[in-house]
Amino acid sequence: DEFVFFDAVKSGDLEALNEVISLGTIDFNYADEDGNTPLITASRAGYNEVVSALANAGADLELAAEFPADVDTPLTAASAAGHLGVVKILLEKGALIEGPGRDGRTPLITASAHGQYEVVKYLVDKGADVNAVKMDGTTSLSWAAYAPSADVVAFLVDQGASVDVMDRVDGSQPIHFACQKPGNDTKKVLIRLVDAGADVLARTGVVGPRDQRGVPKVSHFTFPFEAGLAPVGTYYF
Repeated sequence: DEFVFFDAVKSGDLEALNEVISLGTIDFNYADEDGNTPLITASRAGYNEVVSALANAGADLELAAEFPADVDTPLTAASAAGHLGVVKILLEKGALIEGPGRDGRTPLITASAHGQYEVVKYLVDKGADVNAVKMDGTTSLSWAAYAPSADVVAFLVDQGASVDVMDRVDGSQPIHFACQKPGNDTKKVLIRLVDAGADVLARTGVVGPRDQRGVPKVSHFTFPFEAGLAPVGTYYF
């Protein structure tokens, strides 16, 4: 039954799924060999009807994948893949809009990291916190800048996302993340961040060994422009 069940979920076969559900002998939260629950698998694939059927049958909406990953809950899986229909279904069924994965990432942070503008907009419209932080101190704006996704960055900034939030690793701000992974949207992202008040001279401290008191030593600093970006429009980094 479990093999038939997982095959039905992975293929999006609603009829076969309902037949197995009707037997009443399946653990809907049983993880497959990759550590994913049926609901995570269906959410990642964008199977609206399958997701709805599993939720109605009692599948755990917040159960994370067995192995740590960047998409380890049903809602973060759907958010990463840009499946807005699934996102809506999960929220309607009671999924937590700020429900964090193992490292504290929220669905909004995940959607932002993958440049999923429509999902980002919907989550914010439904009340998602644009300044929620992961365990490492990064936010949705940090990851949208890293993607880079100009549309998501502009939207988050307009919604009040902080442009000078620092992570807990080396003090990197969104402008530093934008410089780490140059892409087609990098110029637009940098200009939008600077227009919103990002400091082009902000420095990150690269943490070295700790002293006798346990305080990390800062070995050197990095400016955004040290990523090697050429001048951007009228802005020079």
